[in-house]
Amino acid sequence: MKFSKDLRDLDEKEFRKLYTYIEERTGGFREVNEELFKENPQYIFPIRLALGLSQLNFMTKLNCINKQWIRHFEAGRQGFKQSKLYPKAIEMINELFQKGHVVGIKKTIEVWKKCRAGRAAFFFSPEEQKYEIKKISKMTQEDFIKYFGYLKKETDNFKNLDPKILVINPQFISIFRMILGLSHKNLSILLYKDPKAVRNHEYREYKVMPRVAKMYMDLFEKLMKERKIIGDVNMESALKNFRRMSTFDELEIKIKKIIESVSIDFNENSGVHAKIHHVSQINKKSMNIDFMIFDGGLPIVAIEATKLSNIKTKDLTHRIAYLDHRFQMLKTKHPNLTTMMILQCDKSNKDRARRVADREIINTDVCLINETQNLSEFLNELF
Repeated sequence: MKFSKDLRDLDEKEFRKLYTYIEERTGGFREVNEELFKENPQYIFPIRLALGLSQLNFMTKLNCINKQWIRHFEAGRQGFKQSKLYPKAIEMINELFQKGHVVGIKKTIEVWKKCRAGRAAFFFSPEEQKYEIKKISKMTQEDFIKYFGYLKKETDNFKNLDPKILVINPQFISIFRMILGLSHKNLSILLYKDPKAVRNHEYREYKVMPRVAKMYMDLFEKLMKERKIIGDVNMESALKNFRRMSTFDELEIKIKKIIESVSIDFNENSGVHAKIHHVSQINKKSMNIDFMIFDGGLPIVAIEATKLSNIKTKDLTHRIAYLDHRFQMLKTKHPNLTTMMILQCDKSNKDRARRVADREIINTDVCLINETQNLSEFLNELF
């Protein structure tokens, strides 16, 4: 049986059909096998409800306190074959079947209704995006002015910062960033999130759930209050930030100029050329690299650049280790790749950043801290 939509969004009549189908496929809830989950990993959702288990109860029985695993599979975000918990989960489900833990259709429907009510309370109703908004890298000045006007209208001149705005149109994150003068990396540090996740939200590649939208909006509101611009955002100031940051932040602009100064063309048709924000596919995942330099079509240098402002040692360690780990993944695909990390921080933090970098980096060939100008010397030697 095939269902054309998310199994969590079925109505009661559809859910009863799903329950009957799972009951038939498991021989009356006696045994579940791999084939059923290969057909649709989301079948774990009605099975969990038939066992009368909450997500936390289910994971506790698997001796795992992280509910993300069950959430991912119930959302259909990945297949069971990708998880080490897969055989253990099947074994546990069959053990509970044999012990007669199935609660029956009546109780299952009751649990399903509570689950559905919980989702309705937590998630906003699905709505079509209200505006067509380009990626920040493709916005013109005129586009930005238009989108600023949209956001001003939606927020009642920035006085009503409702998180739902970002659920419906996550691209507005980029407009808030420009208003506050934040790069992707600056914003990700303030949110304690992966820069890639911030970019994916902003590009509408990932949905922004209400909880995450609230996290973004609470931060935007806090920063706007601190800068005393809540309810009084100056468009000219935001436009100035857009002109400065629309495609690259200040550090990236500086690096781009250095690369251009050593005559590395940004034209893909040239023998040696550079790409900005190059997306590399590693193990079926997309990785956005700040700068990638190619020779004859092969990547030879990868550069990751980041600013480290007023950052605690713990977070500093995380940031540097994270960038180094990205290089590790890149080198699994391109073993001869030269990797370079460029860090910019306050002078008072340079020695601390150097100590952390010396301790943490394994896969980084060159690490420049407040020494961006030395990139020119490195590239001249290389070419």
